[in-house]
Amino acid sequence: MILVILFSCTKVENPPTDGLLLYYNFEGNLNDQSSNVNNGVEATSGNYVSGVNGKGLDFNGTSDYFTLTSTLNSKNGLSFSFWIKSRGAAGTENNGVIIAKYNSTANARCFFVYSFGSGSARGDNRLSAAFYRDGTSAQIHDNVKSYFVESELSVYPSDPSLWTIIKATKLEPGKWTHCVINVTPTTLEAWLDGVLCVKKEREHNIYFDSPTEPICIGNTLNAGDGSNNHYNGVLDEFRIYNRGLTEKEIQTLYKTR
Repeated sequence: MILVILFSCTKVENPPTDGLLLYYNFEGNLNDQSSNVNNGVEATSGNYVSGVNGKGLDFNGTSDYFTLTSTLNSKNGLSFSFWIKSRGAAGTENNGVIIAKYNSTANARCFFVYSFGSGSARGDNRLSAAFYRDGTSAQIHDNVKSYFVESELSVYPSDPSLWTIIKATKLEPGKWTHCVINVTPTTLEAWLDGVLCVKKEREHNIYFDSPTEPICIGNTLNAGDGSNNHYNGVLDEFRIYNRGLTEKEIQTLYKTR
């Protein structure tokens, strides 16, 4: 008797590279692993710790951040994929900024991705993003958050029906979570751990972009109240795309780390 054993192999997809503008894996440095070589300009304490894949970069919540060597054009929107282990608000800092191209004093409000709110909302731990139509105004924008309840939508100036709540979810401090802010031609979407949480229909076809305003990761230099806008926690596997991602691509980014 001949025994035949069949092995089932599941192909592991590679993370998407089409439209990839930036990729930091934080393996002890701020070198861009994409083909664009847009390395980070170090302004952190260089505290590389255990990440989801090798090492990650720890931000102390009070002074750590870095800028990109070259800014990115965000007029059509950008999509972001990253792993986060937030410690939440540290003191009176606002927003816990993940990445921003935003300068309120220079009227250069472009975009803002953050991990909690400001003032009394410092503890809400929502993944949030906003893209601004007019650099002079913080009010004219498209935005999305990973957590909403229906009653909250009425406080926004646009039509509440533009939002769709699928599985409203907050970030859990101390836990690694995969985050995607996905900007498609028609929507802004917030995804956590491969699940679409909330999406909003776009009201603006293009957004304000400054060709000179730098992009900061871990902070924004001119925005908000409070003592600062620093992120407090660890980031890993940070990618930026110049296009919307498909559901399959988001699942791949989540599963492959």
